[in-house]
Amino acid sequence: MFSPLAILSSSQCSSLFKVLPFHPRTPLYDHAVATFDGFVYAIAGSVEGKASLLLQDKVQCYNPHLNHWDFVGAMQEARAKAAATEHEGLLYVSGNL
Repeated sequence: MFSPLAILSSSQCSSLFKVLPFHPRTPLYDHAVATFDGFVYAIAGSVEGKASLLLQDKVQCYNPHLNHWDFVGAMQEARAKAAATEHEGLLYVSGNL
């Protein structure tokens, strides 16, 4: 166990984290990310358009066992720059642009 204020070397960090490929079905900017039940969720965000940012409502899920992204639903409202977390079996998203 180490202190959260301890400085870690790159070799220590590589043993703590696994780098996942991030290639969702729709490229996103300013999206929320949360983990739940062993899956990674990329939630809402924006897609760069020529004149402006296009807000998204899509929810994408990464299955690390299959190394695959898939659409799993949509938010009630398109949003970007939100935060997401899991609590007691539910995903919560708050804030938006």
